[in-house]
Amino acid sequence: MPWTPVVKMIPNHKPYIMEETHNQRLPNTTAKETRGDNEDIISGARNTDQLEKLQQKVKENPARIEHKEGTPAVVIVNNGGPEQNHKQSIGKPLSAKGHALMDYALVASLLLVPHLLGMNKNAKRIYAAEALTLLPYVALTKQPFSIKGLIPFSTHGKIDLFNVSQFALQTLFKPFRSSKKELIFNLSFTAIAGLTVLLTDWKQQQPAKS
Repeated sequence: MPWTPVVKMIPNHKPYIMEETHNQRLPNTTAKETRGDNEDIISGARNTDQLEKLQQKVKENPARIEHKEGTPAVVIVNNGGPEQNHKQSIGKPLSAKGHALMDYALVASLLLVPHLLGMNKNAKRIYAAEALTLLPYVALTKQPFSIKGLIPFSTHGKIDLFNVSQFALQTLFKPFRSSKKELIFNLSFTAIAGLTVLLTDWKQQQPAKS
């Protein structure tokens, strides 16, 4: 590389010519300052090398930039592998099989528990009528324990919502609100039936008996 003189002006001194500014120091400068200049030059060289490597990596793996209004841009670097969706949905624990077992248990409780607790006659009659109404549509729903799979499982879920609402409403009727036993049982039954509906995976279709 051709030599280019560098002229440095020092206050109260004559112009001073240096051949290599990074290897020589000016008058009235210390060796420590010269070493600092050299370190800055070396550090700059390293940063330049790192920048070149980063630019090369970006060229090989182009980044995808997502812009959202009102938020800073988000840069997602593609490392060469397929993109993974980390969103996981929490599944509901009750399948069609589990829901069917709960339905049969609830129907049985309507027939047995009122007699075991010695409820009033009106409450016993109402619960018996409700059990005889619920049993056919449970047995005819498309589920593993059905007698004949005629009613779609999703339709069964819609009927369940109506039934839970009806049990909650009948708490206000005289045969139930006038006695502590009837009131507690009706509220408990409504809560269990409601949880059964909420915890059922209605999209999971189980094979039904033909």
